[in-house]
Amino acid sequence: ELQFTSVFVTHDQEEAMEVADRVVVMSQGNIEQVDEPEQLWREPATRFVLEFMGEVNRLQGTIRGGQFHVGAQRWPLGYTSAHQGPLDLFLRPG
Repeated sequence: ELQFTSVFVTHDQEEAMEVADRVVVMSQGNIEQVDEPEQLWREPATRFVLEFMGEVNRLQGTIRGGQFHVGAQRWPLGYTSAHQGPLDLFLRPG
């Protein structure tokens, strides 16, 4: 390999994911996350990065005990969360 660093600026997420080894996601002049493209997709550091990386569906619910409640639906968490109260759960389609 050539062993050099280059900076490529784009507003096209797909293009950035295809050509970059590491990506810097910025919002209003602030760095939100610096990571490998796959990590940005799998483990976004902020809600901005999550939404920037593509379509997501949001479930607004509540954590009570060891369950996530959305309306009349209940999903066990498998553990009792230290966080109790309102929580947004984000899911990617497909």
